[in-house]
Amino acid sequence: LLAELTRERIDQIRKYGQELSPWTMIYMMAAVILPSLGVTVLIVIASFMSVGIPAVVLPVIVLMLVGFQLFFMNFVASRRPTV
Repeated sequence: LLAELTRERIDQIRKYGQELSPWTMIYMMAAVILPSLGVTVLIVIASFMSVGIPAVVLPVIVLMLVGFQLFFMNFVASRRPTV
């Protein structure tokens, strides 16, 4: 009985690890790569067009990223198997 419960927990942890890999990639894309490239492209295009970027744009981007990070941390924590 104990060996079966242990095996079941190990399987749950292994499944969680396999499921976490794609979510980690999505997190890297959404929270690291896209904002970095997006802000860079926004600044470059705005400077080429001689258009000023409103002062509120960058804080809004940061707030959106903080919201996404909190959502993602909650999501991952809810998917974690109980040990």
